[in-house]
Amino acid sequence: MYEQLRYPGHQHSAEWWLFRDLLHRGPRDRPVARVDDPSDADLFYVPFFSSVSLVVNPIRPPAAANASGAAAPCSDEAMQEELLERQPYWRRHNGRDHVFICQDPNALYKVIHRISNAVLLVSDFGRLRGDQASLVKDVILPYSHRINSFQGDVGVDGRPSLLFFMGNRYRKEGGKVRDALFQILENEEDVIIKHGTQSRESRRTATRGMHSSKFCLHPAGDTPSACRLFDALVSLCVPVIVSDYIELPFEDIINYSNI
Repeated sequence: MYEQLRYPGHQHSAEWWLFRDLLHRGPRDRPVARVDDPSDADLFYVPFFSSVSLVVNPIRPPAAANASGAAAPCSDEAMQEELLERQPYWRRHNGRDHVFICQDPNALYKVIHRISNAVLLVSDFGRLRGDQASLVKDVILPYSHRINSFQGDVGVDGRPSLLFFMGNRYRKEGGKVRDALFQILENEEDVIIKHGTQSRESRRTATRGMHSSKFCLHPAGDTPSACRLFDALVSLCVPVIVSDYIELPFEDIINYSNI
């Protein structure tokens, strides 16, 4: 079964990658090894696909459901919370050695205050308060790239465009910055800046643009980070980050200025 699992192709798929890796019981001399006895464990991974849960349980219920006056669906949320908090290994350190993945910026929003002691694997801290997450205990994960990696020669000879960006011009709180960038850059030579929404054709256009450009513009998306940054990296297109307070994955290990 392990070998048959396929990459789902979603930008918030870190939970899938980690679950897939832990399903495969590798040699015990690996840096991270799965154990059967909880007393031998240093960390407890909670295998909950929070981003998938968010898709099927959106923050805002459909307008039609509200208009119909239908009762809220039955939930066993309280029972689940009680079950978790009664677990001896959760109570031992009040959840501090438990690991949750909440890569989508809105994942686990209903219970984030209940698990704030735990180790959270997140995309960034754009929508989390200081009492919910911090670099002291939590880990920044990379988004999964959405476009194909560049397979050509390393260099700039085959990259005629200086700068490329394609995305929604008006995007939540980052819309003002994006609109200003469009106004400044849309008439510049050697710059390709396009408005576009998610679709297969847009992804193909973005792939061609990133693979043929020297620099890729990276304003904030849903959060200060976005999968566009990692699309640029696999395209060998130097990302130009236009975002305050961004935390990049594994900054304590990777020197991004040397990439």
